[in-house]
Amino acid sequence: MVTKPILFFSGIHIPEFYWVKAEQLVINIDPKDTPYVAFSMFLKTKIWSGDKVLRNGLILNGFKKVINTEELFELRELKRKS
Repeated sequence: MVTKPILFFSGIHIPEFYWVKAEQLVINIDPKDTPYVAFSMFLKTKIWSGDKVLRNGLILNGFKKVINTEELFELRELKRKS
């Protein structure tokens, strides 16, 4: 009942291109974050993270689809007001 509305993906669903690109982006930041970046690119979504090292490193490497909690709340407020 809890997981019914959640769609689960496996890494096998992501084309190799995204894995390679994600690995290149995080290799000097934290290679353990490769799956998050690969899924984000494949699904065309942002990464919601409070990890400042990851966030700043990705932005420096040209990956701008990262959002922190403060920015998320700001977006929510903007949408609520409009």
